[in-house]
Amino acid sequence: MAANMSLGTTPTTTAATSTITARTEATARIGAVSALWAVARVWVGWQFLTASLSKIGDPAWTGAHAGRAVRGFLGFAISARATSGLHPQVLEPYAWLTKTVLLSQAPTLSYLVTAGEFLVGVTLILGFCTRAAALGGAFLNLIYMLSGSAGLNVPMFAIGLSIVLVGTMAGTIGVDAVARPYLRTLLAHRVGPRGGKR
Repeated sequence: MAANMSLGTTPTTTAATSTITARTEATARIGAVSALWAVARVWVGWQFLTASLSKIGDPAWTGAHAGRAVRGFLGFAISARATSGLHPQVLEPYAWLTKTVLLSQAPTLSYLVTAGEFLVGVTLILGFCTRAAALGGAFLNLIYMLSGSAGLNVPMFAIGLSIVLVGTMAGTIGVDAVARPYLRTLLAHRVGPRGGKR
C-alpha cells in the first residue's frame, strides 16, 4: 500500500513554494529599483561635489576676491539679454530680487553656494539624509535655473525632486540603510509610547 502512495507535492507545500518565489521576485525588484535610485543619486551628488571642489580655493569664490564669480553670474541674470524678449531667460521678479538683495550679498552667497554644493554632493553620494540632501540640491538647481542657467541643472533638478517626492528607496543602498533603524531605535527609547519623553 505504501508503494502506491503518491509522492507529489501537497497543497501546503505548493503554497509555501509560491510564497517563497513571490517574495524572492519582490526582493529582486526592490533591489533593482534601489540600485537605479542609487545610480541617479550618486550621479547628481558627483556633479555637486565636483562643482564645489572647483570653487574651493578659487579666489573668485572662496578667496580674497570672494563674490566676484557670483557677481558675474548674477550680472548676467539682470542683463538685457537675459530679461528682454517675449520669452526671457530670467523672470522679472527674480531679476528684481537679484538687483535689490542678492548682488549686495555676493561674498556671503559665494561661500554659501560652495558649502551647500559640497554638503549636498557628499551626502547624496553616501546616501545619508538622502531626501533632505536631494531637497537642498533641488533648491540650488532651481536658483541656478531662475538665474538663466539650464544645462545639467534641468535633469539634476528633476532627479532631486523625484527623490524628495517618491524616492523612498533612494537611500536604501547607502548610509541611510544603517542609520535609519538606529535612529528609530534611539527615538523609541527617548520617546515613550504616548509621545512623552522618558
